[in-house]
Amino acid sequence: MIGSRLHLLRENATAGQYLMGSPGGDTSQMLWTIPRVITNAVSAGTGILANWDMAEVVVHDDGVDLRVDAGGELFDKNQLKMRVEGRFGLAVQQPTAFVKVALAGA
Repeated sequence: MIGSRLHLLRENATAGQYLMGSPGGDTSQMLWTIPRVITNAVSAGTGILANWDMAEVVVHDDGVDLRVDAGGELFDKNQLKMRVEGRFGLAVQQPTAFVKVALAGA
């Protein structure tokens, strides 16, 4: 998987400093200063670079239905279940802020 190999890249192939920071540290989840997310929802060899400041969640006029249950065994364990239903969408203010990237050698 390219995401797993990415944070193991080194200056001189197998020697030198790691290009993405120490793979054992917190920086392994960052690509420079950008958070990196590994997912099965995007096919291998593909990456998505996004500026999430250019998007917003839109709620349809029907509103949001929130239901909470804390009865029965949940009450005994001091737990609750919540279900949120609604019609949601994603409004992209600048389409070029979301780019599909073909990764070589994936």
